[in-house]
Amino acid sequence: MNRKPCEFIVVSNKKTLKELSESKDMGAKLIAGANKAIVVIADGNLADTWVEDSSIALTHMHLMATELDIGSCWVQVHLKTKGDQDCEDVVRDILNLDSHYRIVGILAFGHSNKTPRPYTPEDIDKSKIRYID
Repeated sequence: MNRKPCEFIVVSNKKTLKELSESKDMGAKLIAGANKAIVVIADGNLADTWVEDSSIALTHMHLMATELDIGSCWVQVHLKTKGDQDCEDVVRDILNLDSHYRIVGILAFGHSNKTPRPYTPEDIDKSKIRYID
């Protein structure tokens, strides 16, 4: 439907990166050491497909970073918590965003000392593939 609900906030301020690294209970600490991060936000009033649209955008950026030999890590925000707070609310407060903006995740960028080996066709668990004739 081409509603384009996604917007992108590029964060390079170290103080803000540190705040974002503390926005959820687990799995965000690496943001503090990132060179930059992109917070993908989506206007929930524009499209009910904001989760899908945001996920597609995050995935494409993640793949392009790999192509450019830049380390990246997807940090999930949606459905996560910080104590008894919804992580989306915490990130909205940090970035001063209106409540209609939804947040699937943050993509942190930097250089990695460890690059994982890519999967090969032999790594595929073929029992997970179903064929319907």
